[in-house]
Order: sequence, then C-alpha cells, then structure tokens
Amino acid sequence: MPMNREGFTVVELLIVLVIIGILAAVAVPKYDAAREEAHVSTMQEDLRALQTAQTRYYEDLGSGLSYWTGELMPGMPEPALDFEASAGVTIVVSSEDAAVGYRARASHAETERTCSMVLWEAPPAMIRCTDRRR
Repeated sequence: MPMNREGFTVVELLIVLVIIGILAAVAVPKYDAAREEAHVSTMQEDLRALQTAQTRYYEDLGSGLSYWTGELMPGMPEPALDFEASAGVTIVVSSEDAAVGYRARASHAETERTCSMVLWEAPPAMIRCTDRRR
C-alpha cells in the first residue's frame, strides 16, 4: 500500500524551529547594537549642530547693536538660538564658569548612554560618549 504523505513530520518542524532560534539569537543582539549606535550618532550630531548654531548666533549677534539690545532695552525680546534637538534627544547646557565654557550633555529616551562636550573650547570641542552604568 502506497504511503500518502501530507505535511511535515515533527522532526522537520523541530529542525526549522531550531534554525529560526539560532538566527534570532544572532540577529537580535546585532539589531540592538545597531539601534544603540544610531541613537549615539544622533546625540553626537545634535551636539555638533548646537555648537554650530551657537557659533552662528555669536557671529551674527556677538557685536553691534543687535547683541546689546537686551541690555539697552530690557523690554525687547532677545533673538533665540536657531537650534532644535532631534526627536527623543534632550540636551542640558550648564556652566560652572562661563569664562571657561559651557557643558552640553545629550541623552536619548531610548538608551542609557549619554554624550557631552564643552562649548567654546579651542580647538573645537571633542564629543565624549559614556555609559550611565559606569
């Protein structure tokens, strides 16, 4: 009597599941690492854009009447810095000594890593990225 074979055997299905499991075990960590690096790159780009916007602001308004309008006419609004951080990125700017510079620290909502730089350094500031767990 001929054997009528339809479908897959349990062994064949288990082999397929093992192969899918191995592929997932390799692919998921690689995907997570790529996402992490993308978030770090976004923070670095935002810090560079902040430095460029600050330099442009100073070059445009750093001397002459426009820069001093806020002090000469207190009611006049001061021009805003032309900068907006990327989605998910928060940048906090702080200073212990304004003569030395300002520290800008970027964090992303989807990673624990942070990046920071000191603005007004010469040569241009180096961006350092750390891990919050350290």
